[in-house]
Amino acid sequence: MSTGVLVMAQVYKRQPPVSMLVLGMESKFHKKAVSDTFFTCNDYAAVQEAAAQTLHTGEPQTIKTYSRGVDAQGTLIAEFWITWTLKAKR
Repeated sequence: MSTGVLVMAQVYKRQPPVSMLVLGMESKFHKKAVSDTFFTCNDYAAVQEAAAQTLHTGEPQTIKTYSRGVDAQGTLIAEFWITWTLKAKR
């Protein structure tokens, strides 16, 4: 969800429209979550650039995003690498 929201924010109401698709996913689980877990992704600039590139060139763009899940104490619970493709519809 943390990576998907970033991608959705970049494709929402774009002209021409931009499609988004998950191409792959990797994960690493470090600890069992026993309380609320918070996921963050800081790849906004890279996602923004990929969206701009597909609009500029018309070529599909692939980007690998990173999401990190930590509990309330800041302990790393899980990591996810989501590979997205973005493509301007012409």
